[in-house]
Amino acid sequence: MSLHPSTCPLDCPDACGVLLETDEHGRFTGLRGNPEHSWSEGHLCGKTAIYHEVALGANRLRVPLVRQGGELREASWDEALDRIAEGVGALAGEELLALSYAGSMGLMARHGPMRVMNALGARSTDGSICDSTSAEGHQVVLGDAVGPDLEKVVDADLLVIWGCDARRTMQHLMPRVKQVLQRGGQVVVIDVYRTDTLRMVEGWGGRGLVVNPGSDASLALGLCELAFQNGSADIAFLKEQCMGAAELRAGIAGAYPLERVAGDTGLAPADIEWLSNCLADSSEAWIKTGIGWNRRRNGAMSMRAVCSLAAVLGIADHLHFESGDHFGLDNDWLSQPERLGDRGREPIRHIELGRELEEGHFRGAIVWGHNPAVVLPESGRVRAGLSRDDLFLVVHELVLTETARLADVVLPATALPEYTDVFKSYGHRVMQISRKVCDAPAEQRSNLQTFASIAQRLGLDEDLCRLDEEDLLAGFLKHHRGRFTDGEFERLQRGEPVKLQPRSGWARGTPSGRIELASDQCESEGQGRVAAYVPDDGCGMAGRFWLHPTPSVATHNSTYTQSGRHQRRAGSPRVWVHPEDARELGLAAGQGVRLHNEVGSLTLTLALNDDAPRGMVRVEGFPDPAQIPERLSTNALTRSATSDLAAGFCQFSARVDLSPA
Repeated sequence: MSLHPSTCPLDCPDACGVLLETDEHGRFTGLRGNPEHSWSEGHLCGKTAIYHEVALGANRLRVPLVRQGGELREASWDEALDRIAEGVGALAGEELLALSYAGSMGLMARHGPMRVMNALGARSTDGSICDSTSAEGHQVVLGDAVGPDLEKVVDADLLVIWGCDARRTMQHLMPRVKQVLQRGGQVVVIDVYRTDTLRMVEGWGGRGLVVNPGSDASLALGLCELAFQNGSADIAFLKEQCMGAAELRAGIAGAYPLERVAGDTGLAPADIEWLSNCLADSSEAWIKTGIGWNRRRNGAMSMRAVCSLAAVLGIADHLHFESGDHFGLDNDWLSQPERLGDRGREPIRHIELGRELEEGHFRGAIVWGHNPAVVLPESGRVRAGLSRDDLFLVVHELVLTETARLADVVLPATALPEYTDVFKSYGHRVMQISRKVCDAPAEQRSNLQTFASIAQRLGLDEDLCRLDEEDLLAGFLKHHRGRFTDGEFERLQRGEPVKLQPRSGWARGTPSGRIELASDQCESEGQGRVAAYVPDDGCGMAGRFWLHPTPSVATHNSTYTQSGRHQRRAGSPRVWVHPEDARELGLAAGQGVRLHNEVGSLTLTLALNDDAPRGMVRVEGFPDPAQIPERLSTNALTRSATSDLAAGFCQFSARVDLSPA
């Protein structure tokens, strides 16, 4: 058996180091954690540890499929490419849509195909599914998402984990959290229900605080006001590193008294004072925010408030949101937007795809690394739009996803061991090159091979017809050579996981180069100049319950829902309801219930659990639509209304009612 260093390709901040296993015949047989990876240290989550069951599974797509008589049948690559040439070759650029996201976090697999799509003049999306709201809220206050080196969080004497279920979404943080407690520090978890992380931290001696959904800004700004009152605000830091401090202080003065914050958040006044005292007494406080917690109508304002709190306390450089900007890599070099020329148009709002398609926009779409029929809001509309008779749909996929089932042409994709790529993290500072270690088991082609084949069939420029992973990798590294030390560059070339040093000459990335507690940009976009608490309006929905789709322990977004073992671990689709709410509605555990609102309805099995407060129902992950009578999943109940900044997804602002099925 041989071992080959690589990186888990899934959309996760841990970006774990893996070792791919091949047998004496060069065939991929499995994978294990890489102990040389400084963040993941040889450990894998239970999802990726059995990645080989997907790559080697019986339901892996092996050959192209084309639609005939309403059904998909097997076809040759030549026939599939001919169909694509017929379906999209004559379309004007604005009639063709490029639909991709983070099915593989490999930079070349994700961004390289856009060279072909840009050459065709295709419209793209703004990618506002996941972190755009949080990222914009962070950007306007603290600037680029670099953050501290999270490996050093063990030195904290206080760690506040805010809106991050790390146990399910960033599990390699948890051993470090435990170390903080073992060294005598304090850990506080703030979330809207009793997550796995909150319960685990409490079991280790830390503290959990459950706040009302969408009330984070009130808590953060109330803590800011207490910091100014008790003298723990770092006035020197505010003067030296920030602009707008006086404006922020004036804006919150008297606006967030303890009683108001307690009413907004549902916390006891004593708990708020306790947290304020912890922050005041700390000499090495850190804040780790989540990434998707701000998928709300008021999400950017919540992030602005937490970032403002970090600045007021003088710990802005100890707030970790994401780390992607640490690397300083240029994705445009891969996607080449200049190929659009004068055909360039604004991307469409990703979360409004259902409406765009329903209104008859676009005559063709090519999808890679994405399952829009499940992961986008108003998924019933999305599916109907993707099923339009006058829309030619091409999907490049590993397995027959819900989106692929709607396609006119399905092209089989390679798995991690079968292509070369380069990976960075958005949670830590490690970068790695992952090289192809075996051939695909059948006729699967990588993203770059597939789009080169499409380019060739459509008669595009010769360089697009010859897209090659090794050539693209060499060019990408050459373009960024100045980012790496000689030692880093040599280790990258050997395929080792390399923790990059900070960029020299990096400025914060705000317009002023300083922390901006008052924002001209936000004012110009109709938001307040300083952070303020604006209650979540629930996207105008009238339901009794907040719907909270939570991370699954068995699947990753919609990935792995096609895997038998992952499906068995996930179990049948359920909705978790507080026992008192169920009693009031006359509902019992195990019975079928309908979740419904102005957007759609789902029929699920009722389960009882008091981890979530009353007034909230939880659904884990994206349940397999094949197991739900409506053949839809959670996003059939979410709206395409946009967040307060960055036109982000308001996944957690959905409200629903509950009734017997």
